[in-house]
Amino acid sequence: MKRIFFWTIFAVAALSALPVATAFAQSGQCGGNLIAHRPITMPNGTRIGELQLYYNPSNGRNCARTVKGGPAWGVPSITAVSLARCRNRSDRECGIDLRFDVQPYYRHFAGPVRVPARNSCIRAAGYIDFRGGRHWANTIYGHCGG
Repeated sequence: MKRIFFWTIFAVAALSALPVATAFAQSGQCGGNLIAHRPITMPNGTRIGELQLYYNPSNGRNCARTVKGGPAWGVPSITAVSLARCRNRSDRECGIDLRFDVQPYYRHFAGPVRVPARNSCIRAAGYIDFRGGRHWANTIYGHCGG
């Protein structure tokens, strides 16, 4: 049930996203240290992007972005990233401080999105629509320290 809640929130957010991205989001920089990444591939194995997760120990913030690559690089399509802080370490209810970025015309990346997460678990997700399909990265969950 809790997992459905997270994805429902992400889907609603994706459908209601405004078409204007801030200049800050367009910069694409997260800062901090890259702590996890997941490939985004097509069913035939072609890599078309990556979900990236960063942590900045100086301010306790996590940051995520979905970056296109391979044949998807430079091709405008729906590209999305979400990042949320979880309620606690014992369950995966991760709708606290939910941040998302999804736009229909991104050519290179979605994000960055940031949440304060010192001593909290996080969940990051991302996808790229390309060649008639929606291709997801495996969800990044955890990174509960810091």
